[in-house]
Amino acid sequence: MASILRCIRTYGTAISCRLALVAVCATPAYSYVASLSWGEITGNSSLNLAPAVQNLLAPLQLSADLVGAADVATPLSTDARTIDDTSTVNGIRQSGHTTLTTTTTSGGGRVSGEIKAAGTHTYTNVATGVIEGRVTSSARGTFSVSACPDSNGIAAGDLTVELQMDSTRTDSGQRGVVSVFQGPFKLINGDDAKLQRIEAEYQVTAGQHGFAASPGAASGDWGITGFIGVVVRRDGTLTANPTRQGETSSLGPVPEDAYKNTPAYHFQELTLQAIAANAEKFWRSGKCIELKPTVESRETDADEQITFGVNALQKFDGQEVRAPLRATFSGVSSLEPIGAPVVPPGSFVFRAGHNPGERGTISLEQIGKRGIGRRSVEFIVKRAGLRVEFLMKLGMEGDGVRGTIELASPAATLTVRPDGTFWGRSTVSVKGQFGTEGCIATLDFSSPADLVARRDEADSRSMRLDVVPDSPQHPVRFVCSEFNLVRDASVPFASWAHGLAQQPVAIDGTTPLTGAWTIDGITLRADGRVTVTSTTTAR
Repeated sequence: MASILRCIRTYGTAISCRLALVAVCATPAYSYVASLSWGEITGNSSLNLAPAVQNLLAPLQLSADLVGAADVATPLSTDARTIDDTSTVNGIRQSGHTTLTTTTTSGGGRVSGEIKAAGTHTYTNVATGVIEGRVTSSARGTFSVSACPDSNGIAAGDLTVELQMDSTRTDSGQRGVVSVFQGPFKLINGDDAKLQRIEAEYQVTAGQHGFAASPGAASGDWGITGFIGVVVRRDGTLTANPTRQGETSSLGPVPEDAYKNTPAYHFQELTLQAIAANAEKFWRSGKCIELKPTVESRETDADEQITFGVNALQKFDGQEVRAPLRATFSGVSSLEPIGAPVVPPGSFVFRAGHNPGERGTISLEQIGKRGIGRRSVEFIVKRAGLRVEFLMKLGMEGDGVRGTIELASPAATLTVRPDGTFWGRSTVSVKGQFGTEGCIATLDFSSPADLVARRDEADSRSMRLDVVPDSPQHPVRFVCSEFNLVRDASVPFASWAHGLAQQPVAIDGTTPLTGAWTIDGITLRADGRVTVTSTTTAR
């Protein structure tokens, strides 16, 4: 714990410390540490991981965030950039560049990514100008994962982390370090659609050759190959069981901990945690399972009874999902069963309300090893008709035209048509004045018109009301003050009346009319109200 606290004080944040612990702060009792830090080699603990290695983890974890978009088809894309890694720490200037290449693709519930970093850097004593050494480092991380569990509750993937550094010291010669973890993993989902554990089986390669790990330490070469099984449980407990395959060492027997005390091990641990968290969020979001009721949302007759089932399919492989369904209900009138588990397709019975406009909303949910599926169905008792009345004032301004007019309709009855729209007739009155400076027309007339109401696509509780006059144009007379001239013309009555359709209006309520639109360079600003009420008969 003391070493961790010292590390946090040095590096400032927990995640920076976690990386630094791999290469600088850790001081195990044995010499088998695949150091990837120039700082550890030179004894300058303020110098961090080799640049290419340091620049791998963040992009690798960011790419793991793409698991949350596994349903979005994204073609293979590659991003390449160069990072300036020049800095000075404790009198040592690190100078060089790292190239970083990221390649990702997603779609069909699966995400893949590859991140490669490579850099060459020089370490110079600022005081003396003497080059103390050079480092060539490379790092590569790849992953692929299915974000939706299979029928056994397993979301499978694979992960590779390859880290390498070759260094040259002017006083000690050359040294090479390698740290590799690669292999498959499984994300095990539970019946509650929550991640139960992570299982991974990695092939491990690690070792070094050349000069000592730090000044004064014994020089030696060592290398290990083998496998390590990793299990991370839901409560956070972790077990790692290595299987030795091959070992070479000039330092004596290789401790078992050397198999997991490598930088690549810690990189895979952090990356796999990010992948698992994003995958669990994805399969719990409803993106893996599609619920398909045998009926769609629709209007019903009063007191109508509807019996329906629900099929559950995995969205990407099309297989049936047999986990139990549960339903909740809100509104009027009833649903059976509510809350009880029902094996798909099952049978649900809905009874509609009695009064027009009453609605019942059914929320369906399936939770199981393949994830979560959600769907809602809504039924609305048919309205036999609507009664509509409106008053709309229009202010006009633009292109030299000014004026105010008022359009009004007394209460009119609209009946439902086979296509679900409502239609009726009314007489719309028009009053007001408008014109240009010196030439004014006074309006005071009425015109028969169709009133047509259509359900608003964005909100089933609202309608769009359109007014269609029998005569789109209406004659008017402009009286000009200069020379007492009189000029006959026509006004776009239909365009004015169409302004009612600019906004949705509530059913069984009064909606204020606001908004503005432009016709032939003239801006019209609305101020008024529309009242719509349901009727139980078509009369």
